[in-house]
Amino acid sequence: MDQIKVGHLSFDYPLIMNAAGMCKTFEVNPIVEISRPFDAVVIGSITPLQRSGNTGTCEELENSLYGLNSWGMPNGGVESAQYIDGLHGPLVDLTTPIIVSVAGFSSEDYHYLIRKLACWGSGIEINLGCPNVRDDGSQHKIASFDPEYMAEIFEEIRQLNNIGQLTTIGVKLSPYSDPGLLKEIAAVIIESGLVHYVATCNTFPNGIGFDNWGRSRIQTDQAGWFGGISGRALNPISLSNAYQFRQLLPESIAVIRVGGISTARDVWESYQIGCVGVQIGTAYAQKGPRLINTIREDLASLQEELA
Repeated sequence: MDQIKVGHLSFDYPLIMNAAGMCKTFEVNPIVEISRPFDAVVIGSITPLQRSGNTGTCEELENSLYGLNSWGMPNGGVESAQYIDGLHGPLVDLTTPIIVSVAGFSSEDYHYLIRKLACWGSGIEINLGCPNVRDDGSQHKIASFDPEYMAEIFEEIRQLNNIGQLTTIGVKLSPYSDPGLLKEIAAVIIESGLVHYVATCNTFPNGIGFDNWGRSRIQTDQAGWFGGISGRALNPISLSNAYQFRQLLPESIAVIRVGGISTARDVWESYQIGCVGVQIGTAYAQKGPRLINTIREDLASLQEELA
């Protein structure tokens, strides 16, 4: 297969990345460790101010059918010295491309975050699937479901002259069940002229699960029983969303599938519908780096079998 191109970055087949949320800080050891099995590492999401994250039971990853999480985006905030000075430290020798995920609470936040972090790594991933909970615990409309707000965010980012010519820009989206809304979102992305890749999809919001004793699997002070659904439950949804976006977007905008990917077959299917690569989150959290090596080995065997 030809070399994979994503914005200003080039990769060999297959392109396997981690999903945002797995590495929350810019500390050296976690980044170096998580970068080993992946072709690119996604850090964050990073927010304007420091966030301590939700308190209580924030994740359920033991269920093989799905995952639930309500971490609350813990991170040190963009002004932390570890972010601003990161590339001047030991990470300067890291050869794996670093993509920084950013999440704001307003269009101005995204402008500010990208201005601060655009030169930190190899790319920026604009997280429009979070946040859906404010610091006071109230919920508001997720940017992914608001085309006008998305257009406003892109307009703010465009004020950063030539930003798309300087760094690879991706956008992380929520899962869509309404094909009409998905088309509207695709049109906004095309109109922006900023986006090099779409990562689809983020967790399905506001899921609830109970254990065998009738207790909620998620119990946080900020979000109650609600958590984002990830893992195998998202597999057919992410496949469909990725396929729809691939049909609607120009070839210049790559599609990266994320959500429920845990096997070589999932990676193969992603390429069959036109994705350039995948991101893996829940399955990696459950099984660790060995999973990625297994997927690569199985993928080679699968391709020989299907050839």
